[in-house]
Amino acid sequence: MQPSPDRISPEEVRLALGTLLQSPAFRDAPQMRAFLSYVVNETLEGRCAALKGYTIATMALGRPDDFDPQIDPIVRVQAGRVRQALNDYHVATPDVPVIIQLDKGNYAPRFLRQADIASHIPPNEIRADHPGGAPHPAPKIHFSRLMMGASATVLAMIVLMAAWILWPRAPVSPAVIDHRASMPQILVEGANPGSLDAYAFVSRVRNAIARFDDVVTVQENHPDLQGPALLAGSENRRHLVLGIALLPADEGRVRVAARLLDKTTQRQIWSREYEKVALDAKADSERTRIVQSIATTLAQPYGVIHAHVRAGLPPGTHHSDAYGCLVEAFDYWLTNDATSHESARDCLMALVLVSPQASAAHAQLTYLHLEEFREGYNPLPGDPRSRALESARAAVRTGPASARAHQALLAAHFARHEMAEAWRAAGDAMELNPYDTEILADVGARHVQSGQFETGLKMLEEALELNSSPPTWATAFRAISLYMLGRLDEAAALAKGLEGATYAPAMLAMVLSANYQKDMPACLKHYAQLRERHPLIVADPIAYMKRLNFDPAMITRIMSSFDLASGCAATP
Repeated sequence: MQPSPDRISPEEVRLALGTLLQSPAFRDAPQMRAFLSYVVNETLEGRCAALKGYTIATMALGRPDDFDPQIDPIVRVQAGRVRQALNDYHVATPDVPVIIQLDKGNYAPRFLRQADIASHIPPNEIRADHPGGAPHPAPKIHFSRLMMGASATVLAMIVLMAAWILWPRAPVSPAVIDHRASMPQILVEGANPGSLDAYAFVSRVRNAIARFDDVVTVQENHPDLQGPALLAGSENRRHLVLGIALLPADEGRVRVAARLLDKTTQRQIWSREYEKVALDAKADSERTRIVQSIATTLAQPYGVIHAHVRAGLPPGTHHSDAYGCLVEAFDYWLTNDATSHESARDCLMALVLVSPQASAAHAQLTYLHLEEFREGYNPLPGDPRSRALESARAAVRTGPASARAHQALLAAHFARHEMAEAWRAAGDAMELNPYDTEILADVGARHVQSGQFETGLKMLEEALELNSSPPTWATAFRAISLYMLGRLDEAAALAKGLEGATYAPAMLAMVLSANYQKDMPACLKHYAQLRERHPLIVADPIAYMKRLNFDPAMITRIMSSFDLASGCAATP
């Protein structure tokens, strides 16, 4: 039986849903699939009133019965991701007959006919509260009620104005500034106009870079790049253009070429041509790896974009804007000393006062509070781990779709030995930004610290394979995992590449490596450097490793070598 033209049948909606769930955006995202399937089916069954955050979390997303939406924003996060994915899908596939739409502020989807939208006919929608899908009736307007409503509104406005005039004034808070105003802004555009394949690939690259919190991504041909700044407020702002081209190759394959320009200076910053790749569905994993490589290379904290902008910052401007504060927080991990820790922490603490919505700042502040706990740097009153958790929760609250915010929540819970919450935050962070290899490496390092060496090593190696400039800490934990697995020669070779590092676990790895190789001069040198830079490790290595939440068996194994290393350091 054919559906009547004045309604959309549940069968049509379920067919549209099945097609949607096979698209790239949903196929590899199990939580997005679960969210969309659940809300669509509940709507079709007439149970829209039950579509609340708690029911979606517990019935669709696997959260326990004690789920608290005030602490765990997973439903809002997934709703935002599903909403964006639906919009992107319907833009890229304008010929689908039925559109599934998720409006902001509502978990119940709407179902529209593409033909109705194209012909500007009021869409035939399935009512959110009716399983049969009857169209919404046109609202009836009663003039008398309208006038009564208007009178009540005017009266309410008079009362509010009087209260505003007579009410005692509170002190004026500092001006709230837009923390995005100084962030680098990147335009991602394609060089193959009219090509649907190029459009789809460029959209994937743009969406991947947009998941990194420290880059403001704009759409193609945005007037901001020809006219006034979209977000005014900083002379240090940089406008960048990433051009993507699909170049014909043999046997129906293409070569992907990418080039990054600084529009301010008209200088090329970076370029790369990737291997040939097919455009059919079977090659989707190959295209995904290219997208991941581009996004990671450019947008990670130590990637091309930040390195370029950082190099262009005049001396002494780190405290001048929000982006400078983030740069200073990133740079702390290159020095790992008390002076840079205090400077970066103070900058971020001042920033979140005037820009409380700066999720990235709250996230980075989490790590600096934890460094106070681990290293004893610049202590403030109270428990630094509690401050870290408070900052991480603020990051998630102000940026529920931010992978960095959930990564910070992972770090805060991990430091407090709250492992169920930590692994949950880890899963959310990786799902929110599967392109961020630093998050993948961070989760891998946590597995190593927890004694899951094989799992951690696999994640670290995958992350480092795609990362052209891996952070020192990731290499250090890869070396430690190899050491713990008995692959001592590989660990020693990797540790040699850490020469000059000041990150505590990296220096520890160098001591262990020198001891294993019975290289007494190197052992003496690395141990002395460790004692000078991180005296807390040498004074009480067990306590220090416990603060890092190292597995007890791991601590015992390391201590057997560390004691020998301390002996070599004492050798004349």
